[in-house]
Amino acid sequence: MKWFGRKRESPSAAPAPQRSAPAAPPRPRTDWRTYDLVAADYARAVAPHLRPMAADLVAFAEVPASGRLLDVGTGTGVVLEAAASLAAFGVDPSVAMLKQGAAGPIAAAATINLPFRTDTFHVATATFVLPLFTKLDTALFDVIRVLRPGGRLATVTWEAGEDELQKTWRDLAERAVGLELLRDELRDVEPWSSVGGNRARLEQALRDAGLHPVSVERRQYKVTISREDYVTEKTTEATGRFVREMLADEWPQFLDQARAAYASAFPEMLVDFRDVLFAVGTKA
Repeated sequence: MKWFGRKRESPSAAPAPQRSAPAAPPRPRTDWRTYDLVAADYARAVAPHLRPMAADLVAFAEVPASGRLLDVGTGTGVVLEAAASLAAFGVDPSVAMLKQGAAGPIAAAATINLPFRTDTFHVATATFVLPLFTKLDTALFDVIRVLRPGGRLATVTWEAGEDELQKTWRDLAERAVGLELLRDELRDVEPWSSVGGNRARLEQALRDAGLHPVSVERRQYKVTISREDYVTEKTTEATGRFVREMLADEWPQFLDQARAAYASAFPEMLVDFRDVLFAVGTKA
């Protein structure tokens, strides 16, 4: 290897110091724990299948004809659609999700420290969001605070369980990012899934929050969905959002593998039976 010596220059010929170019500002990133990046996919592939459950939840809550309803974690507003004949208001921390819904009385707000006066609403609803609260007791306290005396909190959550469709996705995700890492992250982002998915624990959580009486019932819904939309639906869930964050540029390859795995095991149109828990409790 030949090394070339640098030509020695006189002091008068010394080059002027070069200014380094300013560093480019870091590209803003969206927290994978939020639904911001998947809002459009959620509105297209997920929300339509929640409408029957949302309509049943509004009926289950027995909102008075002239009553006011607050939907916490309203997302794209399927409950607000079901409660269109009522004075209904929705809150959600994700502006991107709110933008996907129909126009209506909504606000970007977290469930903790709700921007409403005490004793404002006759009914509050929460659709598949209880397991996502960082502090369940604190969130329930504030929801109950804005309820009028005798007001009701009505919730719907996924019952715990796993079918072959779900297991296929979980196996793919675990192979992609590792079992322990995936479980740790899901435990952080869905800390109350063991409560929301269990009938007895859900009932006790609402009782502990001060609601009485509390009733919980199980219902099952039949969902017909295309194989492609099912994969899209899974990408909007916490597991899918985390895997997407971890794989970054390799995410498209993961999706191709997922589509191939489902194509080899399931028909083009899927019939999926989904078990949910409806719960309602009354504020003293």
